[in-house]
Amino acid sequence: MKKILAGLLACLLVLGMVAFAETGDKEYDVVFIPKSVHEFYNLIKSGVDQAIADLAEEGIKINLTWSAADKADSVKQAEMLEAAIALKPDCIAIAVIDGEMCKDLMQQALDQGISVYGFDTDFPDSPRQGFVGAGMENQYKCGYDTATMMIEAIGDENCEVAILAGSPAAENHKRIVKGFEDCIAENYPNVKIVTKQADNDKVEEATNITESILSQYPNIRGIFGATSGDGLGASYAYESAIEAGKFEVGDVVIIDHTLTAEKKNERIPQGYLYGVLDAPPYVMGYYAIQMINAYLTNGTPYQDIYLTYEKVDASNLETFTNDYTDKAADLEYWH
Repeated sequence: MKKILAGLLACLLVLGMVAFAETGDKEYDVVFIPKSVHEFYNLIKSGVDQAIADLAEEGIKINLTWSAADKADSVKQAEMLEAAIALKPDCIAIAVIDGEMCKDLMQQALDQGISVYGFDTDFPDSPRQGFVGAGMENQYKCGYDTATMMIEAIGDENCEVAILAGSPAAENHKRIVKGFEDCIAENYPNVKIVTKQADNDKVEEATNITESILSQYPNIRGIFGATSGDGLGASYAYESAIEAGKFEVGDVVIIDHTLTAEKKNERIPQGYLYGVLDAPPYVMGYYAIQMINAYLTNGTPYQDIYLTYEKVDASNLETFTNDYTDKAADLEYWH
């Protein structure tokens, strides 16, 4: 009897170990390559980190390599992608700057059995297996809708506005700007875009350019930022102009995209930034890891998740994030 019980216990122990191996104890190496070091990508990483922490509680370990260049540089990014392939990770996730420079390398990774995933930025005929982000159509729509939001906030269809165009090489920035320009041309023929200038997605450059715009165009009524830092930089210049007595709060409507803590807690409530259109980068990062894990652990085929941009201003500032995540829950196909 003792021998039988001992044998049963041994079998149960082995079965328990097998069950644990099947349900947990998974470990993957994942490389993320954003466009650059930037607050926007820091917000994406916060979502990535939270998803990794949540999966760790399920016995799944994600070893993350976050490979970001100091500034958006397509050549440097291609070099980083090549270096990532040499590491032979389980997955490479990339926010592509220049599709033509990365396309062959992405295919090379796939040919070597590395999963390739896109986030934030996409491009036509990308070989990536899955994607999360606004997508090309929604990026264009973001610019288009921002123009309507701006002119409605200004309350005058006979006015001057300016564009801060981000990085000239970034396809998503160009699509957003094109949407804004098309909306103005199609719906507001008396609105004049007095200048369009690239600030290379740098807050400091956006501030300096806006100082010149406010000085050169004293009747300016709106400034549109194509990136998450453009409007922030513009708001600093606008604040300084108000303090100098050249403008008052409400004279200039400044809108960009991405709701950061500073915008939520300071810039919008103080009136230096009117609002944003946001597809929360935290959600993007969290979903990316969950989708990658579902593919690697369960073989769940990737699906593309396109996040829509929603308007945020003083009226919905406190409720926006919860409202957005509640709606986005319907997209979580991996459950």
